[in-house]
Amino acid sequence: MENAIAHSACGKIRIGFEEAGDECIVTVEDDGRGISEEKKDKIFDRGFKRGETSGTGLGTYLVKEIAESYGGSIEVKDSELGGARFDVHLKKPENPE
Repeated sequence: MENAIAHSACGKIRIGFEEAGDECIVTVEDDGRGISEEKKDKIFDRGFKRGETSGTGLGTYLVKEIAESYGGSIEVKDSELGGARFDVHLKKPENPE
């Protein structure tokens, strides 16, 4: 959400959640400028920065690393709102019996 506010010039942010099979998917999307196809491949690289409002280049990299450390993943795509959408896939915890 912080990236959407700081970097996309958005007016609206939508957060969602769904269960799909053995995973939970958390979505964060906005109606801002979006992310070009060429930058979608780089957005999760450590140190990647873009534009004058760029931060440390660690935010999306760290989200990816944390998600992967729990057996999940993150992907970026275009939002129905017009900006960017991030889907964080996390495995559901196993039910102890």
